[in-house]
Amino acid sequence: MSMDATAVYVYNGSPSALLSGVRQAIDKMNLITKNENVNVNSFSLEASEKMGWITTKWTGKFIIKSTFENGSSTLTVTANLNMLLASVALGLANQAKLNEFMDLVKSFAPDTKANNSGIDDLEKLADLRDKGIITPTEFEAKKKQILGL
Repeated sequence: MSMDATAVYVYNGSPSALLSGVRQAIDKMNLITKNENVNVNSFSLEASEKMGWITTKWTGKFIIKSTFENGSSTLTVTANLNMLLASVALGLANQAKLNEFMDLVKSFAPDTKANNSGIDDLEKLADLRDKGIITPTEFEAKKKQILGL
């Protein structure tokens, strides 16, 4: 029996930056990789926990695939839990591992389009300030809010 969970991340940035983010997430979670296949427009690999003497905390693996097309990459990660007696609890643990992995990838390879929206907002606010629609004080307050200061 297999209990799979899948997540997708559409990334607007270079494929090499996304691959770097995936590798950093793998390192952070102390996973090992195999079956790695990397080329200019795609990559795929498997990652799993290092096996302990008798047991491991997570008996599954990530199947990681990414394709780059039209300026963005689509990263698909499937957490595959192969167990003879799979349970709902193990399925939830599988989903939690997947969520942890995807959060790490997103933190190491943030979407460049999302980052540009803050810059776009600042440019629009500066234009409003320059036209006298908002005051310099209002501009500074909003700038701090957008930049998270």
